Amino acid sequence: MSNTADVAAPSQQVHAQQKEASNTDLLSEFLNLCDQNKANTYDIDFFKTVFKLCRPETTSKFSYYAELEEHIAYIESFAASELISNQLNFVAPLLELTATMGNSHSSLNPHSSHNSHIPHSNAENPKLAQQLLSSIRQGEMLFSRVLTIPEQAKNSTQAPFGVSASENKHGWLLNGALNVVLFNKAVSHHLVLATLPNNNTLVTYLPTQTTGITTAEHAQLGAPKANNTQFEIANLRLQNVVINNGAIGEINTQAILDLVARSRIMSAIRHNQYTRMCLDKLILFLKSRISNGAPLINQQVIQHRLAKLEARLSSSCALSRYSLKQMEVGKDTQALASASKLLASELLVYASKQALHLGGITHFQKNKPIANSYTEANWANFFLEPKELLLRNILDTSVSERHQKA
Repeated sequence: MSNTADVAAPSQQVHAQQKEASNTDLLSEFLNLCDQNKANTYDIDFFKTVFKLCRPETTSKFSYYAELEEHIAYIESFAASELISNQLNFVAPLLELTATMGNSHSSLNPHSSHNSHIPHSNAENPKLAQQLLSSIRQGEMLFSRVLTIPEQAKNSTQAPFGVSASENKHGWLLNGALNVVLFNKAVSHHLVLATLPNNNTLVTYLPTQTTGITTAEHAQLGAPKANNTQFEIANLRLQNVVINNGAIGEINTQAILDLVARSRIMSAIRHNQYTRMCLDKLILFLKSRISNGAPLINQQVIQHRLAKLEARLSSSCALSRYSLKQMEVGKDTQALASASKLLASELLVYASKQALHLGGITHFQKNKPIANSYTEANWANFFLEPKELLLRNILDTSVSERHQKA
């Protein structure tokens, strides 16, 4: 028995070292994958390949995921990158955290001694979370990207995530609304955060075709070329949706807010990379266009515009990296994360708009890279996480901190 253990330990260490050393190779492979599949980056097979490629043992390796986030920006579709990033920086960490919490039966169901119909126990909740985590990393499941900011977190009379959970003889009964959801045909499930009677949050999941889910408002993102490239944004309502075997576990609101902050910082890093790529394309164009016998980029007014864009991008990148370092050491990054996302998203829209103006009429044409980037950046920032939410979070956090100091 001991001999077997002695042999296994070095083998596991070597495997871990090889895995760590191969991260750079995996990221390079990811870039090649994007180049080869630009026309199919909306397809479920592409998502499966990405998740099989990008799956470290734990989702807490912030530096790895920050680097990966920059590579995700090479996906032509902004909406597709949002879905992939959401799996890696919100859904998977939430499941991982829930799986390690070891929720007790009584925690998930305060009246378990009187209601044996709830089919969850100490072992089943972490096990379910691990199963879902494995399915995500294998590309077998893809969750919609949902706005999960609790606007009424301090108001116990309202469900902070828009959905409330009450007990039913068949399990949990969900009612409410998922604020804004991004999905396409590759998406198989919605992750739902529902407020329990004890004001904690029930983490659960629902297939997209679940009975009781209706669409309140609906819009298409961009101009799809085919069904598999069509992304949709919708407000979904849940009416008496029964959960009898899909409850993953219970978690407190603050833990979810920490994951939201992580997701915002990673999103800011990806937004900055999109801006970098947009500016690089613009610079190449300005070098290639000749005016009065010299490249356009030699004109002082254009150089000054580019310099201002570069300065704003450098500042945005510095803030997002600083926010990431603060998160790594366990600091509260709610305000920093919101500020990083706000500045990065506004800069992306501004830079793509400037690129359109400086790049000439050809860049305004449909399906041109800069035109697409401008359109999707505006749609995504408007529908998925309006800046009003980010501003409110920055203001609330700042006022709260100053009030405590005073």
